[in-house]
Amino acid sequence: MSGCQTEIPVQIEYTLPAEPTRQEIFIPENITLIECITIIIYYEHLLQQWEAWGVTVKNIILTESEK
Repeated sequence: MSGCQTEIPVQIEYTLPAEPTRQEIFIPENITLIECITIIIYYEHLLQQWEAWGVTVKNIILTESEK
């Protein structure tokens, strides 16, 4: 004999880390090579922060959904 089962959707509450923030950078009209390099390094570092944030969030979601 088989019975009915009611499946209630489970909602998982995730606590995610804060997103990386972007600092506004003023770009002067006559920018120097050093200023260009500094801006490129800043945005490369910011990109790395976002990539790490994404990996962390993915791991949190996968870990919590396995519980």
